[in-house]
Amino acid sequence: MMPWLTDVSNGRHVDRAANCGQQGNSVLSFDALIDLLADRVAGCVIKRLSQGVGHSTGGRLFSTGEAAEYIGCGRHTLYNEVACGKLHAVRSGKRRWRFAIEDLNAWIKSNRQ
Repeated sequence: MMPWLTDVSNGRHVDRAANCGQQGNSVLSFDALIDLLADRVAGCVIKRLSQGVGHSTGGRLFSTGEAAEYIGCGRHTLYNEVACGKLHAVRSGKRRWRFAIEDLNAWIKSNRQ
């Protein structure tokens, strides 16, 4: 990752670590900025989910929505993977499914390209 960004509106060099402005000649393209932001957001989400920030993962099961968010797919994909036997789930009541983080991580590993 780049330790700096250039504010395109005024050409100022912005050091994210120090949060102070310096002169610079490099301009970050829009596509590069989007890629940088996407990488940072994904890293923060993965870190927070793995640390249990926002909800505890220790012994707790994820709801369908939480599991879908964790592995980055839709709810219907989860249902299809359970129906095919590729993902394990616990049924809670007639219509509720719950997913263990260990099973989600195993599914992610098995579906890496």
